[in-house]
Amino acid sequence: YAIQGDYEKSMQNFEQSLEIKTRIGDQAGMAATLGNIGEIYANQGDYARALQNYEQALEIATRIGDQRGMAGSLNNIGAVYSDQGNYEKALQNFEQSLEIRTRIGDQSGMAFSLINIGEFYYFQNAPDSSRKYLEQSLAIAEEIGDKTTRLWSSCYLAALTAKGSDFDGGVKQLREILEEAQELGNFETVIVVRRLLGKVLLKYGSGEMDKEEGRAILQEALALATEKNLAHEIKRINDIMEK
Repeated sequence: YAIQGDYEKSMQNFEQSLEIKTRIGDQAGMAATLGNIGEIYANQGDYARALQNYEQALEIATRIGDQRGMAGSLNNIGAVYSDQGNYEKALQNFEQSLEIRTRIGDQSGMAFSLINIGEFYYFQNAPDSSRKYLEQSLAIAEEIGDKTTRLWSSCYLAALTAKGSDFDGGVKQLREILEEAQELGNFETVIVVRRLLGKVLLKYGSGEMDKEEGRAILQEALALATEKNLAHEIKRINDIMEK
């Protein structure tokens, strides 16, 4: 239900799951489900409740020594701070998450944390730092065969290329990545790629055709983000279009 954007039914199931796990004393399961609930709140822009659930999950994971759970919660907390514009705290949590995941050899988690840090530097207009972390994420994703993480890393790298020395090459890569993301059927990945492609065309295109296409692609991304109620993506897309 969460993947389909039906947050009401998703929340009903997560809350039932949490009630059962609490009753039987499954603390690791409780922490994981609190993380799921936090993500639903975060997607809807309710950052206070998202943070509350993520911090509860972190407290449980820390108490029982679940390092994967700790790393996941720290990464989630970092994402909330990033969406709120508290970039210092966001980076602190992302880096703590990456340190734990590196230490325990969680390659999938490492790749995801590296994306978050690369994305952080992308938004901070620090292309060299962004590229460094994104390339590390891409290398791990290719090694373990994680297609979604590979697409996320690749689309930000392609956007950096388009903004930098090779506009046409970066745009071509973004178009190819968008096709692959649409075939994969992950709507959040499609939104992210459309946002990046639309921004590149609108802000760095050489003519009015590029800019018009960029606006159209951003409108498509906004419509899908609105349909799926992804508050953080709605805000990012609106920020691009308003500027």
